[in-house]
Amino acid sequence: MNADHKNYFFVKDFENQYFEMFNFIFSFSKSMTTFFRGHGQSDWQLLPGIGRPENIKFRPFEALTFRRYEAKGYMKLGKISNWEILFSMQHHGLPTRLLDWTDSLNVALFFAVKHFENFNRTEKKNLSLWVLDAMRLSEIVIGRRKLIIPSENDSFGYDCFLEMNGKTPADFPSDVIAMYPPKSNERLLVQGGMFTFHKKLEPLENIFPDLLLKIEIDKTQVASVKRHLYFNGVKESHLFPDLDGLAREIRAEVISAKPGQSLSTS
Repeated sequence: MNADHKNYFFVKDFENQYFEMFNFIFSFSKSMTTFFRGHGQSDWQLLPGIGRPENIKFRPFEALTFRRYEAKGYMKLGKISNWEILFSMQHHGLPTRLLDWTDSLNVALFFAVKHFENFNRTEKKNLSLWVLDAMRLSEIVIGRRKLIIPSENDSFGYDCFLEMNGKTPADFPSDVIAMYPPKSNERLLVQGGMFTFHKKLEPLENIFPDLLLKIEIDKTQVASVKRHLYFNGVKESHLFPDLDGLAREIRAEVISAKPGQSLSTS
């Protein structure tokens, strides 16, 4: 999606264009259930982990990876559904068919900045913010403006991809679905975590382009975005509510402090 597309917006001056950007989003999706995703580089595609080139080795072993995680992690996982196991795999970094989203614009901006700063290339591109009209996607998929909360007993069971009960991936009824996951851990709760699940491992922007907005933010605006997030209370320790998150936040504050600058204790 580029500058010629009707669902594209470029932010050259974040502070002066913030409300214009907000209105652009609101005019696109007036639903209270809009998904946001932040990318550290504007050319990154909307692909779940298992669909990315660097994880191509996992694709033939999707069911095996799931079964090994289920078996070896049983003492910690307990007896939970296949979907809950998949959510846990995603949470702990294994490539799956899930793509992370949030219901918070500011959380998506936070991750766009975080990934931009962690990106190692010398020549960095701009940041981007993706916006998905999740309700319209559900309306197309199931005929109702309601997010899917999958269970093992409905047509959206993950057992299709484990080739159980005589089912195969071809039996899954949609290329992509928008999901409301149970908030099974604190991080998922505070980050407003949402998912899309992808049967079709192609970029989402190629499958449903009219359901998406792409907002590209000039890389010179990172400091402005960080200032906006800071004054809105969106910090590392809030989104990663453990001691590791707190330590990363303090480390970043100390490194960015100017000589003689006092640091807040709050």
